[in-house]
Amino acid sequence: MIAFVSLLWLAAPAVEPVQPVPPAEPREFEEREAPEFEDPVAKALTVVPGGLTAEQAAARAGKVAPSVDVKQADVDVAAARVDQAVYAAVPQLNLTASYTRLSPLTIKFGSGALVGAANSGPLGVGPCADGTGQCVVDSAGTPVGAAQFNIPVFLNQWHTQASLVVPVSDYVLRLVQGLKAAKQSRKSAELLAQAERLKVETDARLAYYQWVRAVASLAVTEDALEGAGARLTDAQASFTAGALAKADLLRIEALVANAQNAVLQTQALVQFSEATLAIMMGMDKAGFRIGEDVLSDVTRSDVGEVDGLIDEATSKRLEFRALTFSGQALASAVKAERSGYYPRFDLFGDGVYANPNQRIFPPQEKWRGTWAVGARITYSINAPLVTRARVKELKAQRRGVDAQLESLRRALKLEVTSAYLDRERAFGALTAAHKAKEASEAAYRATAALFRVGKATSTELVVAEEDRANARLRDVNARVDLRVAETRLRYATGNMSPAG
Repeated sequence: MIAFVSLLWLAAPAVEPVQPVPPAEPREFEEREAPEFEDPVAKALTVVPGGLTAEQAAARAGKVAPSVDVKQADVDVAAARVDQAVYAAVPQLNLTASYTRLSPLTIKFGSGALVGAANSGPLGVGPCADGTGQCVVDSAGTPVGAAQFNIPVFLNQWHTQASLVVPVSDYVLRLVQGLKAAKQSRKSAELLAQAERLKVETDARLAYYQWVRAVASLAVTEDALEGAGARLTDAQASFTAGALAKADLLRIEALVANAQNAVLQTQALVQFSEATLAIMMGMDKAGFRIGEDVLSDVTRSDVGEVDGLIDEATSKRLEFRALTFSGQALASAVKAERSGYYPRFDLFGDGVYANPNQRIFPPQEKWRGTWAVGARITYSINAPLVTRARVKELKAQRRGVDAQLESLRRALKLEVTSAYLDRERAFGALTAAHKAKEASEAAYRATAALFRVGKATSTELVVAEEDRANARLRDVNARVDLRVAETRLRYATGNMSPAG
């Protein structure tokens, strides 16, 4: 589009208006006023108070981007896993309360009776307590008695229990490494969320500059269409007067049609770039106005050599640091998982308060409490097999992270090199565009001076204006390209700061 606008008028033949009949005697040219040149690019890119800047677009896009919310959700998930690792170290306390209604049941031990003695020792024969003969007595002379024996069944069972388990082996083998892995995963998620926000903000800045470029291009194409219309009017007058061939008139009409098509295409480009920027900013309507002076001069700063920039990128880029933490988290997870190779050692304690309490014999229908404490060692034959498979999985994931780090290192090298070279080319293009702009302005001033004394036609003045506008557009494009390259280089090297 830019090349088309730049060459649009150079390809067309100059059309001279119908020349008046020369006077009988030579006379001096009458001086006339040349119309003042109004730079369409400068007018279109005039900073408006309250207009949009690249930083404002970046700040808004970073706050409303769904991809940033997704990464922030990952941070919350990782933070929850840290809490889980901390809670796993807390002794397990389980509380139970239950009520059970049993079906009626009668327990009988036959028709006999149960014989019992009050004192331990051998039994003998002695006088009965009432003095009426001899009875079986115990070692203390107390008569031995017999009675029916039945176990009572209580249909209502009330039971409460508190159990405490202290995972001692987990404290030694799993807790420290598991908590460390969870914290490293959280740090990785936080860095990825920050990296995603910086990416979104950088994309918004680049989209802003593309919109500015489209606005400047539209100003030039619209100005070119206006100039083409004026030339067509002159050409039609010349054709009517017989001073212009039909073929030349058709060529100028085709030139106008091409200019109209260029305006339509550029308008579509402006609408698309503006809609893209609005979507990134989470806005339903656009209607943006220029708020950043893209025509201002850019001071060239020394950023160093490419190798140094690549080293800077690998140390500052958040994605690289996030992958590093992710690899460390997997290494810690492997150490924690290896605890499955060893037996578990737990301390436990139980407290029971029930009615009836099953530990008390014979059962009584009353609330009674009992307790128990102890230690246990458990070992599962299948646990080492599962642990081995899990460790193998984690090691494979770690190798994958290492491969991602190497891939990212190579990608960063290409990204930094490309951004650095684009910046160098942009400075060169800006220098050339600035010289071309100065040359076009000098040519315009010379043509305007000739026009004032009647030595240049209005067509020549229009062509000089168009050349000046196209040169200004190339200068604007070079300035935009430089801002784009500077933005990409700061992002690539990890020197991009969050907006807002």
